[in-house]
Amino acid sequence: MLNVKYLTVTLFTYLCSCITVFAAPSFNLSRTFGDDMVLQAETTNIIWGFGVPNTKITTNFDGTTLPSVTVDNNGIWRQSIDPQLPDFNPKASHTFQFTSSVDGSTLSLNFVKFG
Repeated sequence: MLNVKYLTVTLFTYLCSCITVFAAPSFNLSRTFGDDMVLQAETTNIIWGFGVPNTKITTNFDGTTLPSVTVDNNGIWRQSIDPQLPDFNPKASHTFQFTSSVDGSTLSLNFVKFG
C-alpha cells in the first residue's frame, strides 16, 4: 500500500511540474509580425497581439521604453510606434522587446526595418 501512495504522490508532483513548465505565456504577438519584417516608414505603425486581460505590456524599441499598454477585455493589446524615417542603410535594423507585467516573459522582434 505504501508503494501505491508513493507512486501517486510522485506522479502528481511530476504532472504539476509539467503544467508549470508548459504553461502558456501571458501574452503573444500576432502572427503578422516576425523577425526581418519591414514596417511602413513615415507613418504610425501598430504592433498588436493577444494575452490575458489586464496584463500590462512594456515595449522597448531600440533601447527606449515606450508607454505600457494593457491587454483589453477581449484579450487584445496594441502598441503604437511613432513614425520612423526610412532605413537607407542596408545594414540598419531595429529591435523590439515586449515584456509582460504578469510573469516577466519577453518576446522580441529582431532585424526590423522601416521602408
